Amino acid sequence: MLKTKGGKQFIEMDHRIDETTSSLVIYPIYGVRFDILSKWFEKFSMKKLQDQRDRASIAFSGDMLSMQYKFYFNLNGEKYATDFNELQAKVQKCAEYVFSEYSSLDKLYNKTILPILNGEVYLPDVGYTTAKNYDDEGNLTGKTAEAEPTPYQKTANCKKI
Repeated sequence: MLKTKGGKQFIEMDHRIDETTSSLVIYPIYGVRFDILSKWFEKFSMKKLQDQRDRASIAFSGDMLSMQYKFYFNLNGEKYATDFNELQAKVQKCAEYVFSEYSSLDKLYNKTILPILNGEVYLPDVGYTTAKNYDDEGNLTGKTAEAEPTPYQKTANCKKI
């Protein structure tokens, strides 16, 4: 993680063991947090404050960048140096792209929000088979099966990685 003037830049390395290939699989995630944006959303979130502050304003996996997103390391150490060099080079390339293209809130707005507002890009049509209903204090009041998702739910689901 690197603290910046207005937030943070970070790379997270999620991982799991793939027993079918006897490999450690690493999934890098590249994120940027804008303090001013996250601070504004704090009052609208039901998550704990620390959870909110640890999250990115925008984040990408390698496949979202049209790059490799899974890196396999054989558990017996075979080809470790080659695999590590590949991971290092591709993570560096993705990180440089994300950290330059999303280095400011203006760049985020121009690259992500403005195309939606101009009708050049559309949010995916997503929905829920069950909608959750909350009261004004954020307490779950019930569920409605086969409900049409609200615009808020559609937008929130687009942020999932």
